Amino acid sequence: MHIRLSNEEIAKQPHMPSLAEAREQSVQPFPHKSFQPATSSSTPGSWLTCCETILLVDDEPNVRRVTATMLKKQGYTVLEAEDGDQALALCAQATHPIHLLITDLDLPGMTGLELVQRITDIRPGIKTLCISGALDQAVFDRHRDGLEDAECLESGLAFLQKPYTPATLARRVRQVLDGVG
Repeated sequence: MHIRLSNEEIAKQPHMPSLAEAREQSVQPFPHKSFQPATSSSTPGSWLTCCETILLVDDEPNVRRVTATMLKKQGYTVLEAEDGDQALALCAQATHPIHLLITDLDLPGMTGLELVQRITDIRPGIKTLCISGALDQAVFDRHRDGLEDAECLESGLAFLQKPYTPATLARRVRQVLDGVG
């Protein structure tokens, strides 16, 4: 069966953008100060992909993979490590800025908070989001109070309870990067 449309009927059909047009007009769910307008002639709310790099450290491969996928879908560059030693090596080797460290608190070899202190020594000013399924916010706050390095806290240390949804993760990451929570 073939359907024939007149030029007038075709003009009434909604426009399906090409892939290039769709990329130009893509809107990130959490626009923020590090996004740049696509072009001066683009429609309001059009933004380029996020340009921040996140170092994700979790010893559970499935959790790390799913979390990395969530972050990449938000436009972040994600470096993945399974433990503190691997994270420190990635941090030392990276030639570009790492804007955020997301670390599980229960890691083999060293705790997540020990890792935060060591990475803060290598990359002063890095912001940190600690994640855990074993601790809640109140327990995290008590552990954080015992940190020896005040600079680690000043650089932006926050907490997110596992499990989390993609929206919750995206919102919390954006808050930490923007320094609003």
